[in-house]
Amino acid sequence: MMKQKDAVFAAYTAGINAGLEHGSKPLFDHVKTEIFHGITAGDISYNKARSNEKEVRNYAGSVTNNFFKKDERISGAKYVPQTKRGPIVKDERLIELSTNLKALKVHSPENMELIGRVQAAFDARKAEVAASKVSTKVKSEAETMESLAALGLL
Repeated sequence: MMKQKDAVFAAYTAGINAGLEHGSKPLFDHVKTEIFHGITAGDISYNKARSNEKEVRNYAGSVTNNFFKKDERISGAKYVPQTKRGPIVKDERLIELSTNLKALKVHSPENMELIGRVQAAFDARKAEVAASKVSTKVKSEAETMESLAALGLL
């Protein structure tokens, strides 16, 4: 079974060899169609039901578009996302401490004592937030037993 990235590149190469122009809609449509047929035939890896043609066709378009942007062999350049992704901080105090810490490091790098205190407060708050997340993920004993009973394990 072929990986999706390799299948897109193979279909792209076949389209270019057939005379389709790089970056053109006919080339994109050719690759999308090849990916669609490969997924429905079971030649290309896909984790969902292959029988839903509309879903597979939409997915083939998304995969093609994704790898046209991200595959350096096709785009000719390293992909750089428009926005940086990372953990989203929702704790207002942690956000405020982080903002102040960054500002102090830029505007008052010589004031190491204050930077150290703010850094310590930031680290302590970060640990508090992490600890509260861990405790909220643990079910009570009664909830655990009820869940296991529902699964037929008790």
